[in-house]
Amino acid sequence: MFGDGKTSLRGGAGIFYDTRVMGMLSNRFVDEWPFSPQFILSTAGNSAPTASSSPGSFSDPLCTQAATQAALHCDGGQAANYPKFPSPFPAPTNFAYIPPFNEIAVSYDPSGNYHVPTTYEWNLTIERQLPSNILFRVGYVGSRTLHILETQYYNAGVPCNDPASAVPCNGKANVGLANLTVCEATGGTVASCHGNPNTSGALFKPNTFSSTVQADITDINASYHSLQTSVEKRMSHGFTVLANYTYSKSLDDLPFGEGVSGFDTGYSTLPFNAPGRHKFDYGPSSFDHTHVFTASYVWHSPGVKSSRVFLRYLLGDYEIGGIVSAASGRPITVLQGTELSGTGIGQDRGTFIAGANPYSSNSCAGVSPKCVSWLNPAAFQPTKITTGCPPPATSCNNPVIFGTFGNVGKNLLRLPKTSNWDVQLSKYFNFTERWKLQLRAEYFNVLNHPNFAPESISTGTVNGTDQISAFDKINGNAAFGTFRAGQVGDPRVAQLAVKVFF
Repeated sequence: MFGDGKTSLRGGAGIFYDTRVMGMLSNRFVDEWPFSPQFILSTAGNSAPTASSSPGSFSDPLCTQAATQAALHCDGGQAANYPKFPSPFPAPTNFAYIPPFNEIAVSYDPSGNYHVPTTYEWNLTIERQLPSNILFRVGYVGSRTLHILETQYYNAGVPCNDPASAVPCNGKANVGLANLTVCEATGGTVASCHGNPNTSGALFKPNTFSSTVQADITDINASYHSLQTSVEKRMSHGFTVLANYTYSKSLDDLPFGEGVSGFDTGYSTLPFNAPGRHKFDYGPSSFDHTHVFTASYVWHSPGVKSSRVFLRYLLGDYEIGGIVSAASGRPITVLQGTELSGTGIGQDRGTFIAGANPYSSNSCAGVSPKCVSWLNPAAFQPTKITTGCPPPATSCNNPVIFGTFGNVGKNLLRLPKTSNWDVQLSKYFNFTERWKLQLRAEYFNVLNHPNFAPESISTGTVNGTDQISAFDKINGNAAFGTFRAGQVGDPRVAQLAVKVFF
C-alpha cells in the first residue's frame, strides 16, 4: 500500500450454493415405499420374543411361507403391519398406508418455492510486516446465508390458551391435527378427500399420520460478523510463535437443537404457522463463541559447543512447544422440560422470574455427589407449585406458565468459558550428520483444568452441540443447570516418545 513492500490490503467475496440438501431429499424419494421398500424386523429390544414378533428369512422376511414358519418358529404375525413383500411393480396407484410400520411420506413444498441454500461471504484484511520477523494481520470477515433448511412440525395441536381451543392447560398435549390425512394427486374421487375441491385422490387410512408429520422448508437465514487478528513471528534464533484472536457474532433463526441435515427433531417452539415464530427463534447460533484465542509456540535452544561430549548432550538442543486456547462459553437455551402450551411439539421454554439472576455458583441442592450449579433454578418459574392450589390438592401445575410457550430467548444464556494448555518438551541427541535421537514428553491439558460442557471430548461429541443430558430442562429436575462427572472435557494426559531420525 505504501510502496515499501511491508503493508498489504487483501479482500474477497463470493457466492456459494449448497447442493447437498436437494440431493439428500431426492435420495429420500428413491428409498420410499412402494418403489424401494425397507423392512426392519428385529427382536433385539424384545426380552421375550414370540412367534408373532420373530422375523422370517432374507427371502421371506415377513414369514408368510410354511417352510419359513417351520424352520424359524415364526408365524407371520407381523405381516399385517407391513406392505406386501415383494412389492408389486409397477407400484399400485391406490396403495394404503397401514400403521404402525415405519414409513416416511415425502413430498416437495407444494408452493414450488424450494430455494437453494445460498451463502454470501466477504472479507477485508490488512497485513503489516513489523521488525524482528513479526507479521501482524487484522481483518473483517462476514457472511449472510439465506434459505437454510429447517424441519417443521406439521402435527401440532391448537395451543390451549387459544380461544379456539377448549382443552385446559393441564400439561397434556392437545390432539390437534392427530387425524391428519393426505390425498394422492391422482386417482380416487374428490369425495374421498373430504370434498376438498382442490384435491382428488384416494384417502390414506384414517389416523395414518397420528404422530409426527414433518416438512423440510428452506426458510432459515443467518449472519456472521467477525474481527479476526493474528500475530506471527517466523522462525529466528530458534523461536517461532503464532497467535490468533477472533471477536465474532453469529445469529440465525434456526430452532434450538435443530441441525441442517434434514428431518431433525429440534422443532421450533411455536407452531409453524404462528406469527412471530422466526423472531422467537432468532438468536446466537449454537456454535457461537464471542471470544476465541489460540496461540502456538516453539523454542529450540542452541547447541552447546564443547569438547566434552557430556556437556554437549546435557546442555544443548532442547525444544519447548505448546498450544494455548481459550474461548467464551457457547450458548444454551433453557427448556421447561414438559408440555406447557398443549401443542404437543415438546419444545416449550422456561420462563424468567423478574429480577432473579439466572446464573449461580452454589453447590447442588439435594444431590449427593459433589457438583456445582451453573444455572439458578430459582430464576425460572417452576412446573409445579404447592401454594394456591384448589383444595384438596397439595400441588398443582403452575398457572403462570401453563398455556404459554415460555419467554427464554433462543441461546440467550451461556455456558462457562473453556481453556486448555498443551505442552511438549523434547531433547535431541545429534550423533552424526545422518543419525539423531529425540526424547519427547507431551502433556495434554497440563493444568488439568476442567472444561465443562465442551462441544467434544476425545471420545466424541458430548450429547450433541446443544443439549447436555438434562442440563437445560427445568421440570423439577435435580440435574438442571448442574455440572458433574461425565460432563467435563478431557483430563490431563501425559505421553512419552522416543524418535530416531536418519
